[in-house]
Amino acid sequence: MKPDHLLKLIGIGLFLLVLWRIDLAEIIAIYQRVDIVTLLLVFGLFYPVMWIKSVRWRVLIPRSGTLLPGWVLFHAYVGSYFAGTVTLGRLGEFSRIGYLRRLNIPLGEASFSLLADRLLDFLALSSLSLMGTVALHSVDAPPIAFAFAVAALLGCALLPVLILRHESIRTRILEQMPGKRGDSIRNAIRTFGEGAEHLGYRGLLSALGWTGASWALCCLQVVALAAA
Repeated sequence: MKPDHLLKLIGIGLFLLVLWRIDLAEIIAIYQRVDIVTLLLVFGLFYPVMWIKSVRWRVLIPRSGTLLPGWVLFHAYVGSYFAGTVTLGRLGEFSRIGYLRRLNIPLGEASFSLLADRLLDFLALSSLSLMGTVALHSVDAPPIAFAFAVAALLGCALLPVLILRHESIRTRILEQMPGKRGDSIRNAIRTFGEGAEHLGYRGLLSALGWTGASWALCCLQVVALAAA
């Protein structure tokens, strides 16, 4: 059995398990009190979010992404998203690497696209958490405080990426790594650094823009759900 089919069966099994364990009558009663239009808006925003993230994923495949159809990447992104929801630590999202490998995308490029994709979402979530913390502890904080907090977080996170994209600096770091024990670390640094180098500043800015757009829609989903 193919891994993709196995993940789908696991997902269906977990869905049936959830249905068996919850009180369906109570769930139906809750949905009857919710504004149906707002609820449809929340669910309807899911696929635009996935589409934007699949476009960002294409940007993060700097050398081969332009050769891949957008609809194909969208289908793979949605599939890996659901695979991630049914696996521990969202390991199912690593299926994207296998998918790109089947399309003859080099392993290093495929690995970089996934790592960079996860890093950007982590930065977005961290930024929102930081803004929430600032708002919680300083209700009257000026907008500049939020902007400074987010800029500081992004700067600290992106600085290593900007450093590693330079081959000379990357080579010096790799030379300082220990022998065989550092092989996995060296490979990770080399893969990420080469990916960042090929991505370039324009690609990085594009990926950050798509990240902001996707998380803006996610925030809209949360607000709409709260209003429902």
